[in-house]
Amino acid sequence: TEKFIKHDPPAAREVAALQRSVRQQLAPVAKRVSSEKFTMAFGSGGTVTALADTDGHITGESHQESLYVLRRARLKSLFELLRSQHLQERSAAIVGDPKRADILVAGAAVLLAMMNELELDYLFVSRRGLRDGLMVDLLTRSYAGYTGAWSEEQSRSESLEEVGGKYNYEA
Repeated sequence: TEKFIKHDPPAAREVAALQRSVRQQLAPVAKRVSSEKFTMAFGSGGTVTALADTDGHITGESHQESLYVLRRARLKSLFELLRSQHLQERSAAIVGDPKRADILVAGAAVLLAMMNELELDYLFVSRRGLRDGLMVDLLTRSYAGYTGAWSEEQSRSESLEEVGGKYNYEA
């Protein structure tokens, strides 16, 4: 953001330079990842979650528990909207922490470039992140008797059921 975005809203040439840089830096990674056989991708973390939450708010599509499907076409529309807005408008438009408004244009550009390069039509966005996993791991290692609300098997099963339900798949 700080390297490329100098105006509010960002100038077209700033966004173009940002997009060019992202594509250049992403190309070798995308080439390596594209050789792998994968059928779905997941994202988590503040920027991805803020984009998914904002998309859901705009479209009226609610989250299923902790999982949301962010579609590339909708992300592109959201990116176009965010890049056209002044910081104050973005702050009011986004769902979640308004302090993210200054980085969401760049974050959306990076995510959109990644989805384009990897030809992903959608991305599953999880509300559970790295910190959640670290806390559960710490609890299970430190307290042998820990049987909190989250268990790996239960959570994995719930996540698979959420994905299956979203796409009308029954095992």
